[in-house]
Amino acid sequence: MIFNEDILDRIESLGIKRYELAYFIGVDRATLWNWLKVPLNEERKRQINDAIQKVIESREDNGIWRTSKPKN
Repeated sequence: MIFNEDILDRIESLGIKRYELAYFIGVDRATLWNWLKVPLNEERKRQINDAIQKVIESREDNGIWRTSKPKN
C-alpha cells in the first residue's frame, strides 16, 4: 500500500527534491521520507504543502523553474 500518493506525485511532477522540501519544513530529509511512509495527519499535510509552495516561490524568485524531470 502506498500512502500519500497524491503528495508524492505532486513532488515528482514539480521536480522537487526531498532535500529541498525538508529544508523548508525544517527537518532532515530522512525524517520527511519517514513521514511519507505512513498516513499523514492534517498538520503534517499542511507543513508539506506549505513547503511545496515555498520551493515553488523560491524557484520563481531565483528564475529557476522546471515543471518536470529533465529527459535523458
